[in-house]
Amino acid sequence: MTPLDFGTDLVRAHTTEKVYGRAEAIVAAEDILRLVRRGDRLEAAVQGSDVRPYRVRVPLTARGVGDPRCTCPYSFGGWCKHVAAVMLSAIEMPHSIEVEPPLDEIIEAQTEAGVKAALLALAEAHPEMADEIEARVQGLEYEPPEWDLGDDYGW
Repeated sequence: MTPLDFGTDLVRAHTTEKVYGRAEAIVAAEDILRLVRRGDRLEAAVQGSDVRPYRVRVPLTARGVGDPRCTCPYSFGGWCKHVAAVMLSAIEMPHSIEVEPPLDEIIEAQTEAGVKAALLALAEAHPEMADEIEARVQGLEYEPPEWDLGDDYGW
């Protein structure tokens, strides 16, 4: 597992002063609802202006971090305040990071029946995923329909 080997200078290098300040406010307000490390990736749920929390994923690499992703609509270059807040929280409060096994390890440990039940439950809870699950299970390439609004349910 790659150690967290970066500091606030990395966050400052990828944000504007305004975004950095907003990220500090998110951390201070305790709006990071869950911060998890799964292998070489940080995952977080961050409460923002939307009803549902934004989801953040930060790949950890030997050279620091890869290309972080957030479900918020920020598109002004650099990291959004949610990514920056997750990074700051990881730097300032590493003890708050929950450590979970990577998803592939969890799935590998399941029985075939358990995986089937999980996929069916996922399709039931998120009907918009049924076609994608079907295509991937059959080894087919999946193309989202035109009405697809983004990565609300996946990455």
